[in-house]
Amino acid sequence: MPNLLTRLRVAIDQIEIKYLEEQVIKRPNSEEIKNKLKEVRNNFEDFAKYAGLIY
Repeated sequence: MPNLLTRLRVAIDQIEIKYLEEQVIKRPNSEEIKNKLKEVRNNFEDFAKYAGLIY
């Protein structure tokens, strides 16, 4: 069971991912934003696996 800090980190990461997704919609040609989104998604997936949130 994730503790409070883990849940907060997951929530913040989800907000960052959603923000970057919206930025990609606004600026679809920005490779910088697309690369940042990929990086954040990969980090989120790794952390979620480590925290036991996904298997």
